[in-house]
Formats: sequence, C-alpha cells, structure tokens
Amino acid sequence: MATSNNSIHKYITAPAPRFVLRLFALDKLFAKYISGSNKSFLEIGPGRGDVCAYLIEHPSIAKGTAVDLSDKSVEILKSRFKKTINLEIFCHDIAHNNLNESFDYIVACEVLEHIDDDVEFLEKINALLNPNGYLFLSVPAYMKKWQQQDVHSGHVRRYEKAEIQEKLSDAGLVALNVLDYGFPLTTLLYPFRQLYYKDDENRSKIEKTKSSGTERALFSKVSPDLSLPLYYPFALIQRLFYKFEFGDGLIIVATKK
Repeated sequence: MATSNNSIHKYITAPAPRFVLRLFALDKLFAKYISGSNKSFLEIGPGRGDVCAYLIEHPSIAKGTAVDLSDKSVEILKSRFKKTINLEIFCHDIAHNNLNESFDYIVACEVLEHIDDDVEFLEKINALLNPNGYLFLSVPAYMKKWQQQDVHSGHVRRYEKAEIQEKLSDAGLVALNVLDYGFPLTTLLYPFRQLYYKDDENRSKIEKTKSSGTERALFSKVSPDLSLPLYYPFALIQRLFYKFEFGDGLIIVATKK
C-alpha cells in the first residue's frame, strides 16, 4: 500500500472542532484505502478546499476535480489553487447535471443531507465511480440530535447508521466502513452551538446550502497552530467510540457492489 507523508491536518484553514475531528478520521481512512499510482479524485462540495489540498499532493493522485454549487467557494478554491495545474475547479450541480468522466475516489463531506432525493444523488455518484474505486462520505448523524446548526445550514435530515447503509445499497453501493465520530467533544459543545447558530428566515435553503461549506467566521481567524494541539486528545479519544452511536457524525467508505 502506498503511503503519504503529508498529514491532512497541516492543510486546515479554519479549525472548527467538528470539522477538524472529521479530518482526523478521514486521514486514517485515506491512508487505508488510497493506494497505487496515477489515480484521480472528485470532491463534491469542497468548501475551502482543505481535503483537496491534501489529496492533490498524495503520491497516488495524478489529477483531481473539485465542484461546488457556491460561486464563493469556487472563488476561494481558484485563489488557493491558482498554481496547481492538475486540479480542475468549477461550479457544478451534480444533482442535476452529469459529468463526462469517472474517478477512482469520490469525496462528499456534509453534502448528502442537503439533497432532497438522496438515493438518486448516490446513484449519480455511483455512475461517476470507477470499478474498485471508493466513495468517502460524511453526514450528520441521528435525528434525535437535530440542532440549530442543521436549520442554519439548510439540512433536510440527519442519518441513522442503518439508514445510510440501506440507501447506499439502493444506489448500488456497499458500505465497507462506517465510523461514528465526534464524541465526546461535539457533545460538550452542543449547548454552545445551540446558542451560536440562528436561523435566518430571509435566506432560502439553497442559499444556506451554498454558504455552509465556507461559513466559519468564528474560527477563520484562529491559528491552526494554536488550536489543533487542543483537538489532538479528542481525536484520539473519539477512536474508542467509532463503533458506537455517541457522536453526531458518520463517515462512510463505500464501493460498488
């Protein structure tokens, strides 16, 4: 298996706690499932591009594509990767328009919960995935943990473990790995998120969706060098609970049936 010396953590630009904990978990999954050479990836909804920055420098990756609904996100990405020649970036809606190529790896973090017909969306992803390729998917977990941040971000739902696996199966995919992440830090921060996030009824669902990938005003001015060491212990602790249902997010690795 090919390995990468670059850690995903050094690419973090706005260290929001839940986002960082997700990247810690993704880092281990990328190390396990990404290998070989001359591989391609697609990231759907890359936001500020932290995952793209990691993947495009991975020794197994030859080229990447990043698509986002948000013009602001595309602007941020094009500025960040203006010197990166093997990464294509453009504004695109996978839900309504197909791409004319396929990929070895597809990443869609915090995207599916915005989609009304999520099974159809997963079917489109399946059509874009090469045989023996992998989908890395993250979603907010458990409707009992519905919160103000969900409303603020334009979410349609949160997912149960069995539900997401069943929907993947309906779309012709099979889950190889399902991790429950975030506990205990996201649980401790829940009351603060409830107070911080407010719904803006003047914004449409699509406007909320477009801003959710880049909107980290509270953390954009925080230095990752100062904040990331605070998260390391929680990143280690959460590994003990990956198979339980204590966190508030799921990360799934899937492939074609």
